[in-house]
Amino acid sequence: MPIPTTTLEGRLTDEPQRNQRNPNLVEFTIAEGTRYQDKQTGEWKDGPTLFARCKVWDTTLGNNIMSTLRKGMDVVALADVRQSSWTDQQTGQKRSMVEFTVTNIGAGLRRATAQVMPNPKRNGGYDGGYHANPQQNSGQTFQGQPNPPVFQNPNNYGADNSQTLASNDPWGAPPQPTQSVEPEF
Repeated sequence: MPIPTTTLEGRLTDEPQRNQRNPNLVEFTIAEGTRYQDKQTGEWKDGPTLFARCKVWDTTLGNNIMSTLRKGMDVVALADVRQSSWTDQQTGQKRSMVEFTVTNIGAGLRRATAQVMPNPKRNGGYDGGYHANPQQNSGQTFQGQPNPPVFQNPNNYGADNSQTLASNDPWGAPPQPTQSVEPEF
């Protein structure tokens, strides 16, 4: 039976953490809530909130989350949903819990902006097509750089983009300097 998939949209309630027993596992909680306007008072009120405890088993995704996401950020996550059940050893009562295994996540852009940096190319995978400065694309982080790498050829993102770009490709051609006819002030 296929595992159901859902989309979670909300805020991180805490910093993402590595599990102490399994450092490949990253865990965090997304608070997904609603707001509504009271028709009698016109006042905005908070509705019920779902606190979704999330796990990430993918090492690359977990590393990207640890280096990117922080408490309070709006996120949108794609997650597999599972329910596990057990009998509580102390009380003998049946217990159950819904688990969210995140397979992809990104920053919510409704109230924020983000700058996406591609991971270095590994085993023929996606690298963003940036080859102009090999030192800058050698697996180091790009934070603090005035001109970070950009996607230069999105129509061919899975291929090796080191070939000469066609002059009629508006995505692949480097930006041309513009000359202003107006005097500088």
